[in-house]
Amino acid sequence: MNIKQEGIEVQGDQTAFAHWTHVWRRVLELLHDAHCGPTPADEEPQLDDDAIVGRYIYVKVPLWGRCKIFYEQSGTGDKSNSIVFLHTAGSDGRQYHGVMNDKRMLEKCNMIAFDLPAHGRSFPYEGYHPGNHTNNEESYVGCIAAVVKKLGLQKPIICGASMAGQVCLAVAIRAEEVGAGGTIPLQGSDYLNMQRQWYDRSPYVNQALFNPEWIYGMMSPTSPLVNRQLIWHLYSAQAYGIFHGDLDFYFGGWDGRSRMKDIDTKKCPVFMLTGEYDWSNTPAMSQATCDKIKGAKHSAMKGLGHFPATENPKVFVGYLIEAIDHIQKTRSQ
Repeated sequence: MNIKQEGIEVQGDQTAFAHWTHVWRRVLELLHDAHCGPTPADEEPQLDDDAIVGRYIYVKVPLWGRCKIFYEQSGTGDKSNSIVFLHTAGSDGRQYHGVMNDKRMLEKCNMIAFDLPAHGRSFPYEGYHPGNHTNNEESYVGCIAAVVKKLGLQKPIICGASMAGQVCLAVAIRAEEVGAGGTIPLQGSDYLNMQRQWYDRSPYVNQALFNPEWIYGMMSPTSPLVNRQLIWHLYSAQAYGIFHGDLDFYFGGWDGRSRMKDIDTKKCPVFMLTGEYDWSNTPAMSQATCDKIKGAKHSAMKGLGHFPATENPKVFVGYLIEAIDHIQKTRSQ
Protein backbone atom coordinates (compact mmCIF):
# COMPACT_ATOMS: atom_id res chain seq x y z
CA MET A 1 0.00 0.00 0.00
CA ASN A 2 2.99 2.30 -0.39
CA ILE A 3 1.01 5.08 -2.05
CA LYS A 4 2.55 5.79 -5.47
CA GLN A 5 6.22 5.18 -6.09
CA GLU A 6 8.11 4.67 -9.31
CA GLY A 7 7.80 1.11 -10.57
CA ILE A 8 4.90 0.16 -8.26
CA GLU A 9 1.25 0.69 -9.08
CA VAL A 10 -2.18 -0.87 -8.76
CA GLN A 11 -4.08 -0.98 -12.05
CA GLY A 12 -7.84 -1.30 -12.47
CA ASP A 13 -10.72 -0.40 -10.16
CA GLN A 14 -9.09 1.38 -7.20
CA THR A 15 -12.23 1.23 -5.03
CA ALA A 16 -12.55 -2.51 -5.58
CA PHE A 17 -8.93 -2.87 -4.55
CA ALA A 18 -9.59 -0.83 -1.40
CA HIS A 19 -12.50 -3.16 -0.54
CA TRP A 20 -10.21 -6.18 -0.54
CA THR A 21 -6.82 -4.88 0.64
CA HIS A 22 -6.70 -7.47 3.44
CA VAL A 23 -7.01 -10.25 0.86
CA TRP A 24 -4.41 -8.83 -1.54
CA ARG A 25 -1.91 -8.32 1.29
CA ARG A 26 -2.29 -11.92 2.47
CA VAL A 27 -2.00 -13.26 -1.08
CA LEU A 28 1.23 -11.31 -1.57
CA GLU A 29 2.60 -12.64 1.73
CA LEU A 30 1.86 -16.23 0.72
CA LEU A 31 3.42 -15.71 -2.72
CA HIS A 32 6.51 -14.21 -1.09
CA ASP A 33 6.87 -17.10 1.34
CA ALA A 34 6.36 -19.68 -1.42
CA HIS A 35 9.03 -18.04 -3.57
CA CYS A 36 11.57 -16.94 -0.96
CA GLY A 37 10.68 -18.87 2.18
CA PRO A 38 9.26 -17.35 5.38
CA THR A 39 10.93 -14.20 6.69
CA PRO A 40 12.62 -14.90 10.05
CA ALA A 41 10.88 -12.86 12.75
CA ASP A 42 11.79 -12.11 16.36
CA GLU A 43 9.78 -13.45 19.28
CA GLU A 44 8.10 -11.15 21.81
CA PRO A 45 8.69 -12.28 25.43
CA GLN A 46 5.54 -12.92 27.45
CA LEU A 47 5.01 -11.06 30.73
CA ASP A 48 3.21 -12.31 33.84
CA ASP A 49 2.92 -8.87 35.49
CA ASP A 50 2.05 -5.41 34.19
CA ALA A 51 3.42 -2.20 35.72
CA ILE A 52 1.06 0.25 33.98
CA VAL A 53 -1.75 2.13 35.74
CA GLY A 54 -4.30 4.38 34.05
CA ARG A 55 -6.43 7.39 35.01
CA TYR A 56 -8.49 10.21 33.49
CA ILE A 57 -7.90 13.96 33.57
CA TYR A 58 -9.77 16.98 32.20
CA VAL A 59 -7.92 19.57 30.13
CA LYS A 60 -8.88 22.48 27.86
CA VAL A 61 -7.31 22.47 24.41
CA PRO A 62 -7.27 24.94 21.49
CA LEU A 63 -9.74 23.96 18.73
CA TRP A 64 -11.03 20.94 20.68
CA GLY A 65 -12.20 22.66 23.87
CA ARG A 66 -12.76 20.71 27.08
CA CYS A 67 -11.48 17.13 26.89
CA LYS A 68 -11.59 14.05 29.11
CA ILE A 69 -8.27 12.33 28.42
CA PHE A 70 -7.05 8.88 29.39
CA TYR A 71 -3.40 8.50 30.35
CA GLU A 72 -1.19 5.71 31.64
CA GLN A 73 1.87 5.82 33.87
CA SER A 74 4.66 3.44 34.81
CA GLY A 75 8.22 3.69 36.08
CA THR A 76 9.86 5.65 38.86
CA GLY A 77 7.12 8.26 39.33
CA ASP A 78 9.76 11.02 39.54
CA LYS A 79 8.14 14.01 37.81
CA SER A 80 11.54 15.64 37.31
CA ASN A 81 12.66 12.65 35.21
CA SER A 82 9.68 12.10 32.93
CA ILE A 83 9.14 11.08 29.34
CA VAL A 84 5.80 11.55 27.57
CA PHE A 85 4.97 9.15 24.74
CA LEU A 86 2.70 10.25 21.87
CA HIS A 87 0.90 7.75 19.65
CA THR A 88 0.72 7.82 15.87
CA ALA A 89 -2.17 9.13 13.76
CA GLY A 90 -5.38 7.16 14.18
CA SER A 91 -4.14 5.06 17.09
CA ASP A 92 -3.70 5.29 20.88
CA GLY A 93 -1.25 4.95 23.76
CA ARG A 94 -1.38 1.15 23.88
CA GLN A 95 1.41 1.36 21.30
CA TYR A 96 3.84 1.96 24.19
CA HIS A 97 2.90 -0.91 26.53
CA GLY A 98 5.98 -2.90 25.58
CA VAL A 99 8.26 0.06 26.35
CA MET A 100 6.41 1.00 29.55
CA ASN A 101 6.82 -2.55 30.88
CA ASP A 102 10.48 -2.85 29.91
CA LYS A 103 12.62 -3.35 33.03
CA ARG A 104 15.32 -0.97 31.79
CA MET A 105 12.81 1.84 31.32
CA LEU A 106 10.92 1.11 34.56
CA GLU A 107 14.15 1.74 36.47
CA LYS A 108 15.13 4.81 34.42
CA CYS A 109 12.11 7.08 33.91
CA ASN A 110 8.67 8.19 34.93
CA MET A 111 6.72 7.23 31.80
CA ILE A 112 3.45 8.78 30.63
CA ALA A 113 1.40 7.87 27.55
CA PHE A 114 -1.96 9.46 26.78
CA ASP A 115 -4.67 9.01 24.16
CA LEU A 116 -5.51 12.14 22.19
CA PRO A 117 -9.11 13.32 22.59
CA ALA A 118 -11.57 11.04 20.72
CA HIS A 119 -8.84 8.41 20.33
CA GLY A 120 -8.62 5.07 22.08
CA ARG A 121 -9.97 5.33 25.60
CA SER A 122 -10.24 9.14 25.69
CA PHE A 123 -13.68 10.68 25.32
CA PRO A 124 -14.84 12.78 22.35
CA TYR A 125 -13.95 16.43 22.83
CA GLU A 126 -16.30 19.38 23.22
CA GLY A 127 -17.98 20.15 19.90
CA TYR A 128 -16.93 16.84 18.35
CA HIS A 129 -19.10 15.52 15.52
CA PRO A 130 -18.63 11.90 14.35
CA GLY A 131 -16.56 11.75 11.18
CA ASN A 132 -15.56 15.42 11.37
CA HIS A 133 -12.36 15.17 13.44
CA THR A 134 -9.41 17.35 12.44
CA ASN A 135 -5.99 18.05 13.90
CA ASN A 136 -3.55 20.94 13.50
CA GLU A 137 -0.41 22.22 15.19
CA GLU A 138 -2.24 24.49 17.64
CA SER A 139 -4.54 21.78 18.94
CA TYR A 140 -1.82 19.14 19.03
CA VAL A 141 0.86 21.22 20.74
CA GLY A 142 -1.79 22.76 23.01
CA CYS A 143 -2.96 19.31 24.11
CA ILE A 144 0.58 18.19 24.95
CA ALA A 145 1.19 21.40 26.93
CA ALA A 146 -2.10 20.97 28.80
CA VAL A 147 -1.26 17.39 29.82
CA VAL A 148 2.26 18.36 30.94
CA LYS A 149 0.84 21.16 33.08
CA LYS A 150 -2.05 19.11 34.50
CA LEU A 151 0.25 16.27 35.60
CA GLY A 152 2.85 18.65 37.04
CA LEU A 153 5.68 17.24 34.93
CA GLN A 154 8.99 19.10 35.15
CA LYS A 155 10.68 19.60 31.77
CA PRO A 156 9.69 16.17 30.40
CA ILE A 157 11.12 14.61 27.27
CA ILE A 158 8.46 14.38 24.53
CA CYS A 159 8.70 11.32 22.26
CA GLY A 160 6.45 10.15 19.44
CA ALA A 161 6.40 8.57 15.99
CA SER A 162 5.06 9.55 12.57
CA MET A 163 2.54 12.38 13.09
CA ALA A 164 3.82 12.52 16.66
CA GLY A 165 7.39 12.64 15.36
CA GLN A 166 6.49 15.76 13.38
CA VAL A 167 4.85 17.37 16.41
CA CYS A 168 7.97 16.61 18.47
CA LEU A 169 9.78 19.01 16.14
CA ALA A 170 7.02 21.60 16.66
CA VAL A 171 7.35 21.07 20.42
CA ALA A 172 11.11 21.65 20.18
CA ILE A 173 10.42 24.99 18.46
CA ARG A 174 7.86 25.89 21.14
CA ALA A 175 9.62 24.23 24.07
CA GLU A 176 9.07 27.03 26.60
CA GLU A 177 5.35 27.15 25.84
CA VAL A 178 5.01 23.37 26.30
CA GLY A 179 7.43 23.10 29.21
CA ALA A 180 9.48 20.49 27.36
CA GLY A 181 13.04 19.59 28.29
CA GLY A 182 13.91 17.63 25.15
CA THR A 183 12.32 15.76 22.26
CA ILE A 184 12.86 12.39 20.57
CA PRO A 185 11.12 12.53 17.18
CA LEU A 186 10.62 9.03 15.73
CA GLN A 187 10.02 8.71 11.99
CA GLY A 188 9.98 12.51 11.79
CA SER A 189 10.97 15.16 9.26
CA ASP A 190 10.34 18.83 8.63
CA TYR A 191 8.03 18.18 5.64
CA LEU A 192 6.34 15.32 3.79
CA ASN A 193 5.68 15.52 0.06
CA MET A 194 3.29 12.63 -0.48
CA GLN A 195 0.04 12.25 -2.36
CA ARG A 196 -2.87 11.74 0.03
CA GLN A 197 -5.54 9.06 -0.48
CA TRP A 198 -9.15 9.42 0.68
CA TYR A 199 -10.34 5.86 1.22
CA ASP A 200 -9.68 6.23 4.98
CA ARG A 201 -12.96 8.18 5.24
CA SER A 202 -14.89 6.89 2.24
CA PRO A 203 -18.48 5.72 2.93
CA TYR A 204 -17.85 2.99 0.34
CA VAL A 205 -14.86 1.43 2.12
CA ASN A 206 -14.70 -0.29 5.51
CA GLN A 207 -12.14 1.72 7.49
CA ALA A 208 -11.79 -1.08 10.04
CA LEU A 209 -10.26 -3.20 7.26
CA PHE A 210 -8.68 -0.56 5.03
CA ASN A 211 -6.84 1.66 7.54
CA PRO A 212 -4.75 -1.07 9.20
CA GLU A 213 -3.85 -2.52 5.81
CA TRP A 214 -2.80 0.90 4.53
CA ILE A 215 -0.11 1.17 7.22
CA TYR A 216 0.81 -2.53 7.56
CA GLY A 217 3.60 -2.42 4.99
CA MET A 218 5.43 0.34 6.87
CA MET A 219 6.54 -2.16 9.52
CA SER A 220 9.63 -4.31 9.64
CA PRO A 221 8.89 -7.87 8.48
CA THR A 222 11.27 -9.17 11.15
CA SER A 223 9.21 -7.69 14.02
CA PRO A 224 7.32 -10.22 16.17
CA LEU A 225 4.05 -11.17 14.49
CA VAL A 226 2.07 -10.56 17.68
CA ASN A 227 3.23 -6.92 17.68
CA ARG A 228 2.41 -6.39 14.02
CA GLN A 229 -1.03 -7.81 14.71
CA LEU A 230 -1.41 -5.42 17.68
CA ILE A 231 -0.72 -2.44 15.40
CA TRP A 232 -3.28 -3.81 12.92
CA HIS A 233 -5.81 -4.10 15.76
CA LEU A 234 -5.20 -0.57 17.07
CA TYR A 235 -5.71 0.91 13.62
CA SER A 236 -8.89 -1.11 13.16
CA ALA A 237 -10.28 -0.05 16.55
CA GLN A 238 -10.56 3.74 16.17
CA ALA A 239 -13.75 5.68 15.44
CA TYR A 240 -14.78 6.69 11.92
CA GLY A 241 -12.79 9.65 10.59
CA ILE A 242 -10.19 9.81 13.38
CA PHE A 243 -7.29 8.59 11.24
CA HIS A 244 -8.31 10.85 8.36
CA GLY A 245 -8.57 13.92 10.63
CA ASP A 246 -5.14 13.30 12.15
CA LEU A 247 -3.66 13.21 8.67
CA ASP A 248 -4.91 16.78 8.19
CA PHE A 249 -1.90 17.68 10.34
CA TYR A 250 0.50 15.03 9.05
CA PHE A 251 0.07 15.71 5.34
CA GLY A 252 -1.23 19.24 5.06
CA GLY A 253 -0.76 20.98 8.39
CA TRP A 254 2.93 20.51 9.07
CA ASP A 255 5.69 22.34 7.22
CA GLY A 256 8.71 23.07 9.37
CA ARG A 257 11.25 23.61 6.59
CA SER A 258 11.87 27.25 7.47
CA ARG A 259 11.57 26.74 11.24
CA MET A 260 14.24 24.18 12.13
CA LYS A 261 16.72 27.00 12.65
CA ASP A 262 14.53 28.25 15.52
CA ILE A 263 15.19 25.17 17.69
CA ASP A 264 17.58 25.85 20.58
CA THR A 265 19.05 22.44 21.44
CA LYS A 266 20.76 23.85 24.52
CA LYS A 267 17.33 24.44 26.05
CA CYS A 268 15.54 21.57 24.31
CA PRO A 269 17.92 18.87 23.01
CA VAL A 270 16.70 16.87 20.01
CA PHE A 271 17.65 13.27 19.22
CA MET A 272 15.88 11.84 16.15
CA LEU A 273 15.43 8.09 15.58
CA THR A 274 14.23 6.46 12.34
CA GLY A 275 13.49 2.82 11.51
CA GLU A 276 15.22 1.56 8.38
CA TYR A 277 12.13 -0.24 6.98
CA ASP A 278 9.94 2.88 6.85
CA TRP A 279 9.49 3.85 3.21
CA SER A 280 7.23 6.82 4.07
CA ASN A 281 9.74 8.68 6.25
CA THR A 282 13.16 7.27 5.56
CA PRO A 283 16.34 7.66 7.64
CA ALA A 284 17.68 9.91 4.87
CA MET A 285 14.71 12.24 5.27
CA SER A 286 15.18 12.44 9.02
CA GLN A 287 18.91 12.99 8.65
CA ALA A 288 18.29 15.87 6.22
CA THR A 289 16.03 17.48 8.81
CA CYS A 290 18.52 16.84 11.61
CA ASP A 291 21.23 18.58 9.58
CA LYS A 292 19.17 21.78 9.75
CA ILE A 293 19.03 21.74 13.58
CA LYS A 294 22.23 22.92 15.21
CA GLY A 295 23.26 20.48 17.92
CA ALA A 296 20.67 17.79 17.07
CA LYS A 297 21.52 14.11 16.62
CA HIS A 298 19.99 11.33 14.54
CA SER A 299 20.36 7.54 14.40
CA ALA A 300 18.87 5.01 12.00
CA MET A 301 17.39 1.99 13.78
CA LYS A 302 18.19 -1.45 12.38
CA GLY A 303 15.35 -3.94 12.08
CA LEU A 304 12.59 -1.42 12.84
CA GLY A 305 9.97 0.38 10.77
CA HIS A 306 7.37 3.14 11.10
CA PHE A 307 6.12 2.03 14.55
CA PRO A 308 9.38 1.17 16.33
CA ALA A 309 8.12 1.28 19.93
CA THR A 310 5.35 -1.22 19.17
CA GLU A 311 7.00 -3.37 16.54
CA ASN A 312 9.92 -4.52 18.68
CA PRO A 313 10.16 -2.84 22.10
CA LYS A 314 13.21 -4.78 23.30
CA VAL A 315 15.21 -3.53 20.29
CA PHE A 316 13.77 -0.03 20.33
CA VAL A 317 14.50 0.58 24.03
CA GLY A 318 18.25 0.30 23.38
CA TYR A 319 18.06 3.22 20.93
CA LEU A 320 15.65 5.12 23.19
CA ILE A 321 17.98 4.95 26.20
CA GLU A 322 20.84 6.29 24.06
CA ALA A 323 18.65 9.26 23.09
CA ILE A 324 17.51 9.88 26.69
CA ASP A 325 21.09 9.78 27.95
CA HIS A 326 22.16 12.31 25.32
CA ILE A 327 19.35 14.67 26.29
CA GLN A 328 20.06 14.38 30.00
CA LYS A 329 23.78 14.91 29.46
CA THR A 330 23.18 17.95 27.26
CA ARG A 331 20.79 19.48 29.80
CA SER A 332 23.20 18.90 32.67
CA GLN A 333 25.89 20.78 30.80
